[in-house]
Amino acid sequence: MTTELQVEETQSSVNTNVPNESFYLDRFKRCVEDRNYVNGRVIDEDYNCEIYKGFAIVTWKQEWQQPNNKTRISFNSYVWEVGGVFDELIHLAWLGQGVISTGHNSTTYEQAIKKMRKRVDLLSEVYAHKAELRALSISYRGRIANANPLYNALIGDVVAIRAFGRTRLGKIVKLVGSRFVVAYMTPSNAQDVHYKTLPLSQIYPKD
Repeated sequence: MTTELQVEETQSSVNTNVPNESFYLDRFKRCVEDRNYVNGRVIDEDYNCEIYKGFAIVTWKQEWQQPNNKTRISFNSYVWEVGGVFDELIHLAWLGQGVISTGHNSTTYEQAIKKMRKRVDLLSEVYAHKAELRALSISYRGRIANANPLYNALIGDVVAIRAFGRTRLGKIVKLVGSRFVVAYMTPSNAQDVHYKTLPLSQIYPKD
């Protein structure tokens, strides 16, 4: 009989309109029900949800019975933005609907959650600029034409980059070694924030 991992109360909120861990956990479980498994038979599964830095991390443990009668355990994780538009959905059409990041095939829960918390650490920095990035995406219609890359850049600078086959305006939100994490959005998508980790040679003046 499948048991549930205890839902960790890592973050509380006075806003009762913001979904809690149980909302994301129950919604995910409903979507999983009655799925057909192809690569072996699932003999046990468990679920956990943690809200961390404004994002819901659902981790799904599966124990598989393989054709050679050995068992295999894997942990897969899915991340949603708390307070995002997909919170309006009581039922998911598919497991990845509205997901902004995933992690697959970890061998322990500790490994899975450590990996996803590290991912969310970056996502929280990127999504913190969502309103500004949205405004930049719908107002900019420029293009890079024989422009020289920047010789110097700082965290917080608005810059031009190439992404999805177009020139985009983005904002430098983090420095990783000698590379810059540039967050940006596209005018056709008002929900998802993207980012690229680029060397200075691929970052251009916004004008």
